[in-house]
Amino acid sequence: MSDYDFRTLSPIDFEMLVRDLLQEELGIRLESFKVGKDQGIDFRYCPSKDNTVIVQAKRYVDTPFTKLCHMLEHNEMSKIRKLSPSRYVLATSLGLTPQQKDEIVTLCHPYILTPGDVVGREDLNNLLARHSRIERQHFKLWITSIPVFEELLHSKIKNISREELETIREHARYYVQNDSFSRALKILEGFNVCIIAGIPGIGKTILAEMLALHFINLGYDLVRVTSDISEASTLDYTNQKRLFYYDDFLGQTSLIDKLNKNEDQRLLDFIHALHRSKVSKLVLTTREYILNQAKMTYEKLARTQFRLETCIIDLSSYTRRIRSQILYNHLYYSNLSDLFKRDILRSAQYLEVIDHENYNPRIIHFMTDPLRIGAVQPNRYWDAFCSNLNNPVTIWEHAFEQQISQESRNLLLVLATLPWEVFREDAKKAFETFNGDQARSSGRHTNSLDFENALRELEGNFVSTSKSRDRILLSFHNPSIRDFVFRYIILHPEFLRILVDCSAFHEQRSWLWAAFHANQRRLQSVIRPEAIALDTLHDAGDEMFLPSCRIVNYRDSDASTYKKSWLMSFEEKAILIADVAGTIKTIDTMDVFDRAIAAIDVRLRSNQVRQENLAHLLKQAKLSKLLDVGKHAVFLELTKEYLKTGMTWLGEYRAFCEFAELFPELITDGDLIVVKESFRGLTDDPSFGDDSDPDTLRADAEELKLLGGKLNVDVDQDVRRLEERAEQIEEEALETDEDDYDTRKSVKDYEYCSDAEIRSMFATI
Repeated sequence: MSDYDFRTLSPIDFEMLVRDLLQEELGIRLESFKVGKDQGIDFRYCPSKDNTVIVQAKRYVDTPFTKLCHMLEHNEMSKIRKLSPSRYVLATSLGLTPQQKDEIVTLCHPYILTPGDVVGREDLNNLLARHSRIERQHFKLWITSIPVFEELLHSKIKNISREELETIREHARYYVQNDSFSRALKILEGFNVCIIAGIPGIGKTILAEMLALHFINLGYDLVRVTSDISEASTLDYTNQKRLFYYDDFLGQTSLIDKLNKNEDQRLLDFIHALHRSKVSKLVLTTREYILNQAKMTYEKLARTQFRLETCIIDLSSYTRRIRSQILYNHLYYSNLSDLFKRDILRSAQYLEVIDHENYNPRIIHFMTDPLRIGAVQPNRYWDAFCSNLNNPVTIWEHAFEQQISQESRNLLLVLATLPWEVFREDAKKAFETFNGDQARSSGRHTNSLDFENALRELEGNFVSTSKSRDRILLSFHNPSIRDFVFRYIILHPEFLRILVDCSAFHEQRSWLWAAFHANQRRLQSVIRPEAIALDTLHDAGDEMFLPSCRIVNYRDSDASTYKKSWLMSFEEKAILIADVAGTIKTIDTMDVFDRAIAAIDVRLRSNQVRQENLAHLLKQAKLSKLLDVGKHAVFLELTKEYLKTGMTWLGEYRAFCEFAELFPELITDGDLIVVKESFRGLTDDPSFGDDSDPDTLRADAEELKLLGGKLNVDVDQDVRRLEERAEQIEEEALETDEDDYDTRKSVKDYEYCSDAEIRSMFATI
């Protein structure tokens, strides 16, 4: 029989073990509860109102029995009496004598019915012996056990040193089982081969190690392949159950010279042999961009594709609960002093780590290792943690500079200057402009397939693709990648200047100008502000503006949404001119601004201007002190007349009100009378408020109320009508889709992890 002391399990791990063992032993399903819903309950079985079983799990290590009794008497009994269960089961990691069990039964009378409902260390080990499946499932229990560790080391491990197995044992303590484990297991069960791929630091190696532990406990020998697949293929894999583990099988830095002569064919032969095998398994890990490189470099690998055998790990596998448990495990088992832990536990600052957009398990591991945080002082630990999350250079720098091709680097640099999501054809156009310039300056030749090859290499790790109808969209795989590339551009300002010169879209120049402006103090020693301003305004001031690549959501008549390119107006693009000219006031920049105003003057006279965009432009120009009521009197008067006539929707009234606030001296009583009368007639139109989206209706109600206040027009009745219409639509949707709504709600509740639950978890550190 096993003889675990459970000291290697965290309190959370121990609770889960107790739950699974009791469910198996009693043949019931125990409910788990969020903190605060029913204090004093870890798990509950409630088949009826009058039959309630409550289970509590108390992990104690090197703690006297008297402390357990004190906790029950002074902390737990008041909760138990309030809940008044028909049966109370206590599980603890302490070893208990028969007399001690009787004492607990007496202390918890009448809720603990028999001494058998007090489950001590020996009882738990007995249950583990009876239910070996649960023991195998909780591999953290047995791999971290010294006796089991010694047994593994001497019987089932090949090509792995004691030190390496110690590392796996250590990793098991931190690991939190998630969806990627079950997906990889399913692939292995179906194909006997699984390639684990993903971005740096996402957890590929630890997943492979946990899979290895799973199969070791099923009786498999573990064989680690270190340099060539022939290390595996020469062993018996048809009669002896073996789990072959090949970490970074395509290299850690890049694909170059990784695969030995004909190894691609030997690898494929071995994979095909294992596909047919009913005995052995193969687990390989690689960074996905290197796998993509291999498919492009090795024709045989390209034909195979490995689609079915590949398990991609991404951050979507990590729910808020899993993120919390990963951080919790690293802090709980860390050798950091209590002073460091206190700094991150203070004011529940760990919540910001868990919800950070750049969350990455490698950063968590890095920042909870005392040897890695160096000279960080305990009272600055939280600041250092945030700094690494905000600037995750350690995750991406080496991969960016050493592991991917020059074309892939160029594509990432370009994507950083584009909107977060962009159509594939627009990304290609921007890439080819920049990549061509870079190739000419370095004497390289471009290839018509440069973009496709770069995208194939980056897809799934640096870059994600999605689809809207028949169009492909590109975006960064993770916000931290974009953050890194942005900082890379700022630290290498020569790229910023070239990217401005090679911009293919208006959004690129806007983004690059904003990047320069925000970092002007740092960059002005290497880039003259006047030069970057003129480069930014190149081709501006007339109809030769660069096109837009901005994407917006459109909605069909059937309420389905799809992505479409935004038709950006001249006035919207001219806002950049006002920003640049207002910041860098030179003869040249002011000339560009004046030419833009002259072009808008022509557009006003031909009724081509978008009112809202014009209002925003004027606001920017006024704030930058570019417009003068005297110098631009004719233009501003023409603008006023344009804005106050032909208004048919709320945005146009908002534009007039913004103009009136910017230039109140130009507004007459007659102007206000005309606008007020028009505004009153707006809500009389039968089509006003005829929308099926409750959020849109509420937004219109809010804006109507705001404009009514500015124009001194009573719109309360119309506002109520819009709000009531929104409520009616929501009620009808709930009645129609009640079952579906409840299903979605329950799934959401299951995946959700509240702040209170997380605080309770971290309170045990």
